[in-house]
Amino acid sequence: MLQYVCPRTSSYSYGISTSGRYDEDSPPIHKCSSLQEDKCEDVFKVLVRKGENLVCGQWSPEYRFRAPNCGENQVTMEIYRSDRDPPPLYVSECECLYELVLQLNNVDTTFKAEIGVQMSFSGRNVLVEAKELGNQNNMMTANIDWLK
Repeated sequence: MLQYVCPRTSSYSYGISTSGRYDEDSPPIHKCSSLQEDKCEDVFKVLVRKGENLVCGQWSPEYRFRAPNCGENQVTMEIYRSDRDPPPLYVSECECLYELVLQLNNVDTTFKAEIGVQMSFSGRNVLVEAKELGNQNNMMTANIDWLK
């Protein structure tokens, strides 16, 4: 039975669901309005691209983002993959692999916590690490078996 997989190239693009400022040129189906600004939600932020060379145990570059709202006490990161090339723009066209919940320690009602997330491929697993920046002791790692 196969116990170890580390391909030379990734068969999928892996990433997370993000949001950002709404762009008039973007498809409007994912537009969401808030009191402060219009946002484009459910954007597929690719951390590892299909066809990218993988080195077991090597971490992807860190992607940084802010919590959606000031004073959040937790952030949920949805981990997705897609076999499309180029990868889709929205997570509605991807497969959700996991939801990683990071409890935030620096809860300030006037501040959006900054989060860093990165991926590594180790054996037959995808490791996803999320950490609250500015608070080095606060991190969470998901270990996703990619053969299941």
